[in-house]
Amino acid sequence: MFKKTLDTFKYMFLDVIAISLSYIFALLTLNRFGYSFDAIIVFQVATIVIILKILIFALFRVYDIIPKYIGFDEIFTISLISFLTNLSIVVVISIIPFEFIFRTAFYVIAPIEMILLSLHRIFYRISNYFKTSNKLLRSIGKKTIIIGAGQACEMVLKEIKRNTNLDLFPVGILDDDEKKIGSRINGIKILGKIIEINKFVDEYKATDVIIAIKDLNPKKTQKLFDALKNQNVKVQKLLEISEAKEQPILKTLRIEDLLNREKIELDNSGIEDILSNETILVTGGGGSIGSELVRQVTYFRPKRVIIFDIYENNAYDIQMEIQRFFQKKVVELPFDLKVIIGSVYNLSTVEKVFNKYRPSIVFHAAAYKHVPLMEENYIEAIRTNVLGTYNVIKMADKYEAKQMTIISTDKAVRSTNIMGASKRLAEKVMQSYKAKSNLILSAVRFGNVLNSNGSVIPLFMKQIKDGGPVNVTHREITRYFMTIPEAVSLILQSMIYTKGQDIFVLDMGEPVKIYNLAENMIRLSGLRPHIDIEINIVGLRPGEKLYEELLINNEFIFKTQNGKIYREEKPFEEITFSYDEIPNLDSTNKKEIIQFLLKKVTSFNPKELE
Repeated sequence: MFKKTLDTFKYMFLDVIAISLSYIFALLTLNRFGYSFDAIIVFQVATIVIILKILIFALFRVYDIIPKYIGFDEIFTISLISFLTNLSIVVVISIIPFEFIFRTAFYVIAPIEMILLSLHRIFYRISNYFKTSNKLLRSIGKKTIIIGAGQACEMVLKEIKRNTNLDLFPVGILDDDEKKIGSRINGIKILGKIIEINKFVDEYKATDVIIAIKDLNPKKTQKLFDALKNQNVKVQKLLEISEAKEQPILKTLRIEDLLNREKIELDNSGIEDILSNETILVTGGGGSIGSELVRQVTYFRPKRVIIFDIYENNAYDIQMEIQRFFQKKVVELPFDLKVIIGSVYNLSTVEKVFNKYRPSIVFHAAAYKHVPLMEENYIEAIRTNVLGTYNVIKMADKYEAKQMTIISTDKAVRSTNIMGASKRLAEKVMQSYKAKSNLILSAVRFGNVLNSNGSVIPLFMKQIKDGGPVNVTHREITRYFMTIPEAVSLILQSMIYTKGQDIFVLDMGEPVKIYNLAENMIRLSGLRPHIDIEINIVGLRPGEKLYEELLINNEFIFKTQNGKIYREEKPFEEITFSYDEIPNLDSTNKKEIIQFLLKKVTSFNPKELE
């Protein structure tokens, strides 16, 4: 507050000097041409005029303008006030018989005053411009080529000049519009087409590339990134204008920017009709998918959200995140948020949750998902993935929940491992459940999600950070990938389409070769694969497949109203399931577990039996 007051008085003082100088200059000019005047009277009246002008400037909030951000509109306002006040003085001395200075003097006073009033305000902008435009100083920055010669490019160039911390020196712009080639934007030449990028990176020895094209689709982004694969350059892009608050923001290209995926459109009104004012239970609510489900359901005005998880740290983290989100908005939490620590395979714990809170919507995300670990910890895979799912379905039915969605996996399809077979059995338990109730059951099947706990992306990032090598199990291994928010958005959307006992399959786009993924991640880190960071082929792990299957091209898979969600309409095999059918998990060996799964999941083809 004190600084603002000090600045106000500073600019008032500078305005007094500016107006005084305009009068002095006018009087000296008149004197040179032989005009006589009474200096004392002029001084006295000019003092009153200056005080009145300062008050008028204050009245029109001229002193609230921050010079750092002053622009044409502010300069125009100041000049207009100056002109109108001088015009008023001319009118007054034309009406009354008192002329303290010749009216013609205002032909000199008015323009000089407007120039001086504006000049000291834009001095900061002018000095900063010359400072950042100086070629010697700018050449210290990293040589940068900008992709795209539109409005976004202009924003990037202004941000580079404004923010010297970026340490960037634009050497040229590339654009596919031939009419623009040879022209300049803010003094930077448009060199040629985007396809020629390698030529110009070599010619100008560029170390950085900025994508300044709004909403450049992933396919073109991947193509551009592939073109630069032999160049050791850092690639950044302009954050979408709508996401930027005050200034355009540059961010390093991420691996999800290279996924060949279209933007997902949601029917938010339909989702809100299902979730609004409901009590929502998310099992595994602290995990990667579960926590994102918690985040997204909060947008649909639930009555209560229950986070149920066996791992207290994850559950606590998402609880604190939700509370901080609403604290920042300075509003109270608009729903009741509960956190319960427990396991879904403990039936009594699950029943206590349902009995106390009576959730009407259930998202079952609690599961073990790591293939090699579950090959060794097969009892836990059955306990959580099969028994846990059965427990939650049974209690959702008993306590009259409306709808339950199970999070499944592509590894449930023709599985060669215990984890995948246990998830397929969970799907079959869901489909075969004959509840005499209105409980709507569905499962949603999708592939890997980026940056989930224990997934390949964080693992590769750690290996790159450690200086390598990056370990890939097989040169030809492929996986489907989707971002966590995308997957959860489609899970919510699938609730609109379910008729009960459905299995939905998400369109994961094109499968990604893990070897190429590793190379791209190394390049995104500003390093060179096989030179700075080695890639080792370590062999397939127990139960691991080269290619995962989602069955989108299967004859029993059909599109829903949302082109990214498919419904499996294959007739399902009814199975009976009860606790008594499961072998004694305290003394069962792996072969017995495999035999149990083979009886229930006919598509299970364990590698151990090959």
